[in-house]
Amino acid sequence: MTARYKTSLLLLIICVLFILYGTTLPYDLTIDTQILNRNIRSIRWLPLLRPDGSRESIPDIVSNLLLFLPLGALIGLITFQTQRKGFWWKALAGALVGSAILSGLVETIQLLSISRVTSVTDLLTNTIGGLSGALLSVLVLLTLRTRLLRWLGGKALRSPETLLLAAYLIVLFLSATIPFDISLDIGHLKQGLKSVRLDPVSDPTPCPKMLGTALWMAGLSFLLCLVLCRRGIFGRSRGGRLLAVVAAVVGATGLAIFLELLQIPIGSRVATSRDVLAGSAGAVYGALLFLLLRPSVRSPDRAPAGTEENASQGRLIFRLVVIHYLIFLAHGALYPYTFITPKALSSSVRQALVPFASYYGKTNALALFDFLGGIVRFVPLGFLLQGHDRAHGGSRKRAAILICLLVGVLLEGLQLTVAGRFADSSDIIAAGCGGYAGWRLWVWWRGAAEPANRA
Repeated sequence: MTARYKTSLLLLIICVLFILYGTTLPYDLTIDTQILNRNIRSIRWLPLLRPDGSRESIPDIVSNLLLFLPLGALIGLITFQTQRKGFWWKALAGALVGSAILSGLVETIQLLSISRVTSVTDLLTNTIGGLSGALLSVLVLLTLRTRLLRWLGGKALRSPETLLLAAYLIVLFLSATIPFDISLDIGHLKQGLKSVRLDPVSDPTPCPKMLGTALWMAGLSFLLCLVLCRRGIFGRSRGGRLLAVVAAVVGATGLAIFLELLQIPIGSRVATSRDVLAGSAGAVYGALLFLLLRPSVRSPDRAPAGTEENASQGRLIFRLVVIHYLIFLAHGALYPYTFITPKALSSSVRQALVPFASYYGKTNALALFDFLGGIVRFVPLGFLLQGHDRAHGGSRKRAAILICLLVGVLLEGLQLTVAGRFADSSDIIAAGCGGYAGWRLWVWWRGAAEPANRA
């Protein structure tokens, strides 16, 4: 067994256990024959249809597909690692059979649940999700693998900030469209237009809400400045770099406007001019941070690299960035800052102790994005904890994970005291995963960016 095969097998086992764990919440299983008979009579036999004859909701269908997609992808990867000859049809067959068996087991267990309903739609969409994951892995491994590795070893690794910018844009887009309840119906669009809040002070507490949007756009503006200057889009001169900073501010502001316009066809969201203003302020702020970090853009007479003044400035800016990101995490966890009395904590504590219990009642896609969002929030912190001096960061993996876990515990503990917020131990797990992912990102960044810098 190779190390990669062992890792893939471990991930497959974790994926199966996670599916079983998540699909049996809230663990209200019973062997009562009356409930069992009721659940058997309530089985939804017609695929893609509800008992009232209406179509199954698209978010539920997408959720079931996404839940089993990693399972199929891992089966395809393991098959490729063990049987190269004719692996593609073995991977597809294994994913089809494995997904169908696991989904059938889940739906059978749900017959014993008081609150769950067994559905042929779930069985069908779960199986298709697993098959789609295997098909995706086959396509990548057979046709795109060599090209992808060549591309990663070429342009992408010489400019890793471009990949970070692309990932950041994807996260921004997903955060603006979840839970994907988009409708292009004329009546819905009219209602969305009527709901647009043009008065930025119409909200009684606008400032805390604007802070989160501003911090998001500050990060985007900073990355845009970095990419445009590193790639020399507007030239390598001081004037060209200043023009790149201005273009970054304009681009981030334009995206803030676009994301607000995107809220109009989404049923659960409301477009506001407040977020546009916050995004514009964040774009300017991110550009100012970039100018602090890259003094060569604003002053041609900067201190040479490696001098004591340059190192001192680097430490100061590094601490500033870490403090800013901790403020961002705290704001996201504690908003709207309405603290409650200790007497109301007992029920919240009991609910918070069960990992992923709060995901019950959400669609699988929304729960998945919640967990991935928790990981993504802590990736930058894990990255930053490696230190601004990249020569000594490789030994800080455990420290990054531990600190992210401690920050997660602190924030979730404080959430117990905030009305309208719900502490969740699964967010602490996500924080630890984010710290590890941040360390992995730092290792990749160091290996990719430093040779490019020397070149």
